[in-house]
Amino acid sequence: MSFGAATGGAINTAGTLAITTDGGVGAAGEIQITSSEALSLGVLNTDDATAQDVSISVTGDNATLLVTAASALDSDVVTFTADEMNIGSTVTTTGIVTLQTNEAGEQIDLGSAGSTVNDILELSDTELGNIRTTTLRVGRANAG
Repeated sequence: MSFGAATGGAINTAGTLAITTDGGVGAAGEIQITSSEALSLGVLNTDDATAQDVSISVTGDNATLLVTAASALDSDVVTFTADEMNIGSTVTTTGIVTLQTNEAGEQIDLGSAGSTVNDILELSDTELGNIRTTTLRVGRANAG
């Protein structure tokens, strides 16, 4: 499923993306979302008691990943990738959560007052507190 604009078309910004998987028999599968524009992320709910990969990437330069609703991701491994993030609601998992910049080498400011400077991923204490996990990783493995 693709969201966005066809070549020469207009971008549809009609709402917030929300995804629920129900598990059924076996694993519900992974969730991978990539947007070249800002993305408003609503509820993510993987109610199946299996570990899955959840990867949300905003690839546009200085584009924002906005978390607008609480997400319950049981034991999933979650990766948020964006140049700017606004984590306004809780993300809960017993798995690993990684917050990383879109490109290696970009700066990260922990405990900042908010997103005020381009090309620096600024995460406030409140935003970091909204990530409820056993392991939180901030930064890229290939940052240099």
